[in-house]
Amino acid sequence: MAAGAPTKKANAGPILLVLPCIFWGLHWPMVAIGLTELDAWTLRALAIVPAGVLLLGFLWLSGQSLAVPRRLIGPLLLAGVLNIAIFQVALAFGIQFMNTGRAVIVVYTMPLWTALFGVWFLGEKLTRTRIAALSLGMCGLGVLLSQDLSAMANAPLGIALCLLAAAAFGGGTVAVRSQDWRIPSALIAGWQLILGGIPVLAGALLAAPVVDWPSISLKVWLTVVYALLLSQLVPYILWFRGVQLYPAVMSGLATLSIPIIGVLSGALIMDDPLGWRELLALGIVCGALLLVVLEPGGSAQTKLQ
Repeated sequence: MAAGAPTKKANAGPILLVLPCIFWGLHWPMVAIGLTELDAWTLRALAIVPAGVLLLGFLWLSGQSLAVPRRLIGPLLLAGVLNIAIFQVALAFGIQFMNTGRAVIVVYTMPLWTALFGVWFLGEKLTRTRIAALSLGMCGLGVLLSQDLSAMANAPLGIALCLLAAAAFGGGTVAVRSQDWRIPSALIAGWQLILGGIPVLAGALLAAPVVDWPSISLKVWLTVVYALLLSQLVPYILWFRGVQLYPAVMSGLATLSIPIIGVLSGALIMDDPLGWRELLALGIVCGALLLVVLEPGGSAQTKLQ
């Protein structure tokens, strides 16, 4: 029995770590498709809170308690607002002003913001590796901005929104790191989805235009189902099991595939332009992420969506 355990673990590896990254990478063009018929508020509201309910339901059915200690309610609410509400909405609006490939590159500077906020709020050291990673990340953004801004139409606003999403996720990650949770990571994720999803749901009800539900195409409904099941629920379940079995550096390296898949799938599915600027910026940002992931003693991170 003992001899078979490593084999079972090794066989589970590609499913637990690689499959969630594929789902998260493919999620980017799915969002762009959904936004062709739904507003950003409604699109996110349809996926976030239901995903949280389903994730907590999965934990409950597996026999785990859903209780959260009173001292953690405030930090959990803050993390939910940053990681879910601001991140998800800013991301969805940002994609409306720029193509998927550029958006995914900008948003995946989030580990760099996490490193910077860790210095400011947690007293972590700004090492040479982190300085190099931050510098590379800014160079990647500079490459995207090197195109004639007049030809990019509303791209600066899109970049600002995607940067807001990245910074919010970085702040949310630091908020999670600052606490000694002592509860399952999947439970934290489920409550974050619900608590962070409440303001998104309120925004959909108050600020969004009236949705003509009968006119929504099957294609867009499928993107909503994808967002609910294959961008939130299933990847969370697989991912949090994977990070319990494998070193953090392995999960961190797996996340490097997400922006690559996002950029390539955007080019294939949405026919987004994929020129030398996008490829160069992607390579620079992935290089910066690799520095963060491989830094000795560094945390190679939480889930990236």
